Amino acid sequence: MEHLSGEALGMTEESLSINCQVLKLFHSVKLLDSSYINLPENMRDQYRGYGSSYQNRPCSTQGGLKIQLVYDYLNQIISRLDFKEGVRSDQGYKDYLEDISSGDLLIADLGYFAPNSFKIIDERKAYFLSRYKADTNLYEPDTNEKIDLLALLKNQEFMAKEFLLGSQPKLKVSVVCQKLTQEQAAYRRRKANKLAKSRGYTSSRRNQHLLDWAIFITNIPSSYVAAEDLSKLYRLRWQVELLFKLYKSYGGIDKFYSKKPYRVLCQIYAKIIAMAMFHSLANCLCLQQGKEFSPMKAFDYLKLRGLEIFLALRADAHNLGVLLGNIMDSWSRFCLKDRYRKKRPSTLNFLTAILAGA
Repeated sequence: MEHLSGEALGMTEESLSINCQVLKLFHSVKLLDSSYINLPENMRDQYRGYGSSYQNRPCSTQGGLKIQLVYDYLNQIISRLDFKEGVRSDQGYKDYLEDISSGDLLIADLGYFAPNSFKIIDERKAYFLSRYKADTNLYEPDTNEKIDLLALLKNQEFMAKEFLLGSQPKLKVSVVCQKLTQEQAAYRRRKANKLAKSRGYTSSRRNQHLLDWAIFITNIPSSYVAAEDLSKLYRLRWQVELLFKLYKSYGGIDKFYSKKPYRVLCQIYAKIIAMAMFHSLANCLCLQQGKEFSPMKAFDYLKLRGLEIFLALRADAHNLGVLLGNIMDSWSRFCLKDRYRKKRPSTLNFLTAILAGA
């Protein structure tokens, strides 16, 4: 089942690419993230969960699986999916580097922040975009002098400057800092303090002040994307969160009907195969200019036609082909994202705005 799921993911064609000129500056736009699945108690030796890692945090679930996923948003395919133990940190996950090649763009959250990994990406003439981790040293490119970022940000609203990142790799990066509103900063402090309390430490005063800022590091040339627009480009990372929502809330990948370890894994792999088939069908769509496909709406519609698909599978291939053609025709007409949303514009609209302002 593991082999078959890998084969199924590899069969998805890169045919439903996003029509956005900013993104087409890159060969691919890879979004990296992970999601956690609770497993039965008897699987703790195979996949240890959070309950067996943190002290003073009792948890009845000792088994846990972490899915590491790389989603190529530009080409609308899953380029990598790995199963790891739940206790394994995101920062220690390096397998995704095997697939990074020239012209790729990787966007990931702070959990994957690692200067050595950024250096590997830069050496392959690929690009990265990440938030800045507050305890990472920055140095002046000319003098190698350690800089005080908070002192530089004093009385400013926006700053974009090149520094050397990290004490070991000394990688030249662009550091872009944008002042947040009071409401945004207060929300980030509450979230950071809650996390610090749960892990038994206190956030430093310096880190508390840095939470007033959205700080990004990147090696993307300013001729590609202006510094002021990097925060909009980073919004792309939310798309992989929506993908996990599709897999869990709609596909039920975290729900199983057995406590026997290999039956549980077979059910998870089977659902991954089903999701891979869903992606393969979606990538066969021919959408009109300016239209954006909604996976959530499409998956709901697919479930409504589930019995018909099951009966067609028992018949001949012609009947199945006709049915799938009808389903995809309905997808292209009725399963699209709302184009005009005043309060919450779609990510694609934000990216189009980047081009318009260039």
